[in-house]
Amino acid sequence: MFNLWTRYLHYFSSLLIFLALIALPASCKPELQEGFDLAKFYEAWKEYISYPSSENAIRVYELLPDTGHVTQYIDFTKEYEDITWEVYESLDMLERQVYTSDRKAVQLAFRLLTTFGDAAFSEELDIILGTLIRINPKLFLEELYTHRNLVSRLDALVGNFGPEYCGRDKAERLEASLRIKALKQVTDPKLVEVRDECIVLLESFHHNSKED
Repeated sequence: MFNLWTRYLHYFSSLLIFLALIALPASCKPELQEGFDLAKFYEAWKEYISYPSSENAIRVYELLPDTGHVTQYIDFTKEYEDITWEVYESLDMLERQVYTSDRKAVQLAFRLLTTFGDAAFSEELDIILGTLIRINPKLFLEELYTHRNLVSRLDALVGNFGPEYCGRDKAERLEASLRIKALKQVTDPKLVEVRDECIVLLESFHHNSKED
């Protein structure tokens, strides 16, 4: 799941954030909010990885902020960076649960998407959640509808097919068309607007992709 490029991206994203923060004078650094406990989150995550039940997923979910990144609540420290890397390295357990249509795992993935980690972390979650579209499009749309405020780039969520598609335009177009087909099967009136938003982005991607 994790290739060398993704590891480099994670490392440099973390390094740039760290350097930017330490370069700020104390008066310019953002005031931290209360409400996130890194140690409790990490313990809950380890319990989830050991036993990925819905109950353990809920516990991790509830320890994350409703909105905003965790660095609004804690300092960007070496401890945070190390924990982020360990969570990143163990995302395959969450991935498996998402692919079994475990709703609580899907909810956890959506909340992690923009509240924790760095760009590489978010990209991995985009790939995991986007893959769910063909597995269970209704579940994907239901949780996207609920967590829409956490998704800043819907195009990345629905259109990041993973590194194995890189440079393979025909494969990308096929995947886009299959995702569109899956989404069109969902007819719940409450989900139509967000469904169509996803389809428009996938159709745009499909039509703009170059021929091999």
